[in-house]
Amino acid sequence: MSNNADIHINDDHYFVGIDGGGTRCRASLFSADGHFLGKGLGGPANVASDFNLALQSIHDAIIGSLKEAGLSADFMNHLVVGAGLAGLHLPEVQVKLKRWKHPFGAFFCETDVYTAVLGAHQDEDGAVIVLGTGLAALGIVDGVQYPVCGYGFPISATASGAWFGLEAIKAAMLDVDVVGPSTSMTQDIIGKSSLPEFAETMLGAQPNHFASFAPLVFDHAEQGDAVAIAILETAIAFVNRLIRRLVSLGVTRITFIGGVATRIQSQIDQSLSQYIVEAKGSPEEGAIYFAKRSFSKGK
Repeated sequence: MSNNADIHINDDHYFVGIDGGGTRCRASLFSADGHFLGKGLGGPANVASDFNLALQSIHDAIIGSLKEAGLSADFMNHLVVGAGLAGLHLPEVQVKLKRWKHPFGAFFCETDVYTAVLGAHQDEDGAVIVLGTGLAALGIVDGVQYPVCGYGFPISATASGAWFGLEAIKAAMLDVDVVGPSTSMTQDIIGKSSLPEFAETMLGAQPNHFASFAPLVFDHAEQGDAVAIAILETAIAFVNRLIRRLVSLGVTRITFIGGVATRIQSQIDQSLSQYIVEAKGSPEEGAIYFAKRSFSKGK
């Protein structure tokens, strides 16, 4: 998807790959001949959760990459940007982003999971399961895309960081009200707040805020807390089903991406481990590949 005036790429242009997730936005800057120049980091870039914040995060990450490369913000109109963004699967968000009057030479965007697949498998068949703040899964077989789950928190985000956090919060609040099992997570989550006070802090909270509680589940599960272990087991069972679904679609290579993935990948069913492979490249590299291909096709 793009909203670009006609431009002509030459040696004065630079390519930027964006990996825009629910917690942070990463930018990698390359010269026209493929030399790495710099990286930048921005805040949350889920265009469905907070559209304006996502645009600001994209801007901040790109400015950071320019700064590391010793280039000024004046180079914005020399940039060909490829962006993989969380939340872009929603049609209304796609329309809003297409209307964005960006400051770049060209801007091409897709979902973060699509560009992650391009980076991980270098334009060959394969799939990616993103378990970060949110959940996303996509398989590509013979050029056909097969998205599975991941339609946004809280309705479709099982095993994501935000989901782990929400489940932990629910368990802690039930513990305080003495209508749920006791859990050692309660003190770390609720602290000295009353339930109304805590509920007020979470009212309207973004997915990345919920995800900030996710590490507690893993930590307390390791310490033997039964509630945390049950949450983790639910997530593992779900990921096993997700892998099996991708395999049923013809996928033979699956890569995990995201902070939650690093803590859950080793616990999947051993019979499924044959399908798990390391990524050949980063999501940012996939975004750059997407930008170059999109421009060459005149999108």
